[in-house]
Amino acid sequence: MLKIILDTNIIISFLVTDSDFVKKLIDLKNLGKLELFCSPEIFEELTKTLQKTKIKDLIKVKQKKVATFVAYYKYKIKFVRPSLKIDICLDPRDNIFLELAKAIQADYLITGDNDLLDLKKFEVTQILKPADFVDLLKI
Repeated sequence: MLKIILDTNIIISFLVTDSDFVKKLIDLKNLGKLELFCSPEIFEELTKTLQKTKIKDLIKVKQKKVATFVAYYKYKIKFVRPSLKIDICLDPRDNIFLELAKAIQADYLITGDNDLLDLKKFEVTQILKPADFVDLLKI
């Protein structure tokens, strides 16, 4: 089963734009074709980002959808607390994604963050944009 990590920017994009990408991943997760992973630090980043004024303004008409998704994410996604700290990213806040990737030996980290995308791969984890992941898996 594929082990997938979603960067916070992918989730925020989904909540703001109603993109099909995250919906497709959740469907595949529910079918047992992949597993989505998160860490407490990533979840904290997500909840803090959702509280930022500019994000709140973008999603204010979708509060029920946001609350439903956050609850789903909190209770249906596998949470892992990485034990090793990594310090290789230009933006130190990005290290939490690599720490989780290392801890679970993730197959893919899906992101829109150029600093992470520039790495292309971290150990066994391929780092891809959503469109490249869709092309790769034909979803």
